[in-house]
Amino acid sequence: MPLSSQTLFHFTREFKYLLGIIEGKFYPRISLETVPSIDRKSKESKGIHTAYPMVCFCDIPLSQVKNHIEFYGNYGIGLTKEWGKSQGLNPIIYLDKDSTLIDHFVHLGSEIFKPEYKGKEEYKKLKGNFHEINRFVKPYSGPNLDRSTGDIIEEYIYYDEKEWRYVPEGFLYDEEYYIKKDQFEDKKYLSSLNKKLEEKALPFQANDISYIIVNHDHEIEKIISFIEKSNYPAKSIKILISKIQTKHQIMTDF
Repeated sequence: MPLSSQTLFHFTREFKYLLGIIEGKFYPRISLETVPSIDRKSKESKGIHTAYPMVCFCDIPLSQVKNHIEFYGNYGIGLTKEWGKSQGLNPIIYLDKDSTLIDHFVHLGSEIFKPEYKGKEEYKKLKGNFHEINRFVKPYSGPNLDRSTGDIIEEYIYYDEKEWRYVPEGFLYDEEYYIKKDQFEDKKYLSSLNKKLEEKALPFQANDISYIIVNHDHEIEKIISFIEKSNYPAKSIKILISKIQTKHQIMTDF
C-alpha cells in the first residue's frame, strides 16, 4: 500500500465552503501557526506564534484519511498532485524540538536579523528569503485544538498530517512578512487582510479534481444541482458528478 497519495486533499467544516471552492478557486486565508524555536541560552524549546496566508492540503491516501476528516471537516475536495506541483505547492518542513536542525534554523534567523545588518543592501532580500521558508515550517508535535470537540490535544502529531501548502509568495502586510498573534485576533484587521488575499486565489480546472466529498447522502443531490448550474463545460460536469463520494463511503469502503 502506498504511503503517499497521488491526490492532495483539502477539507472544510461547512457545505457552503465546499461549494465556493468547486467554483474553481481556493482563497488563501491567514492562519495562526506555532513556529518552533529555541531559547539559545537555556536550550528550552518554545513556540513563536505568527500568522501567514496559506491554503493547506494533506498527502494522505484515502484509505487512511478517516482521522483527518474527523479532525478538519466532513467536506473535502481532492486534486491531482501534478496540479499541486504546477501551482507551486510544497510539503512543509516538520521540526522536532530536540533536533539539531531547529538550532541551526534559529541561529540563521538570529544572524539575519542582527541590528547591524538593517539598512544594508542585502538585508531586505535575506529577510524575505528567511520568511518565505519560515512559512513552510511547523513543529513535529505540540498542542492543537480539536475542532470537533473544542478540547486541546497536548501532544498532537502534526507530522501525521503530511501537509502541503500553497503560500502566496511575497505577500506583505504593512511591509512585514507575518502578523503577530494580537493582530490576528483583531477580527476587523484580519478580515481586511483576507479580503486582500482574494487577488492571490489558487485556480484549478475540472480535470484537476479527483474527488469531491460530502458529509451526508442527501447532499449529493444538492451538489449535483450546483455543479450542473456551474460554468464548467457539459462534458466536465458529467465527469465531476462521477467523482462525488460521501464521508460514509470513505469510512466503510476504503
